[in-house]
Amino acid sequence: MPHGKHGIYLLLIVFTILHLFACSLDIAVAFDDSGKTAVYYIRLDQKVKNGVYETDSLTMVPADEDYRRLSFRKLVIKGRINPASKTDPLTAAKHDALEWLLLKEGVKSIRNKSQRDLNNTYEESVISYEGYFRTPYKILAQGYSKDGAVFNIDMEVDFAPMSYPPEWSLRYIRKKLNDSVAYILSLFH
Repeated sequence: MPHGKHGIYLLLIVFTILHLFACSLDIAVAFDDSGKTAVYYIRLDQKVKNGVYETDSLTMVPADEDYRRLSFRKLVIKGRINPASKTDPLTAAKHDALEWLLLKEGVKSIRNKSQRDLNNTYEESVISYEGYFRTPYKILAQGYSKDGAVFNIDMEVDFAPMSYPPEWSLRYIRKKLNDSVAYILSLFH
């Protein structure tokens, strides 16, 4: 290990090179109306029992520091709902648009389980679609159809799919290296 002033410079150069190697090209900074960073992990779970669709649920949680995402890109998505069945058609149409986005662009995974009762065997599957959504988003168009039977929305969003699990360990190491280099560089400011 080098000693003295030259050793510190050598370490600084090594950490800088590691930082450049490990640095992600994507900067996940977005602001919502409150001015806070707003990146969300979103997942759509569809439950199927014995081949029959039962329910679905959309989950959104803050995920500013998540290392598992790929690069964001802008996409235009559309949502449609029957306004008679919803109290807030705008929110329901946004959720519909996000669900279609996940179905088309999200990473798909399936969990199966088989159970047996006294006389019956049933199979239950949960199909998950995952990705990341960044605010702010832009509403391009919204409104009812001519006959008023459908409420439509067109949105422009930033979306990043989740990386596949075999990539997670490398992405985790890259994030830790980035954090370490940033901390070391902050000591010199």
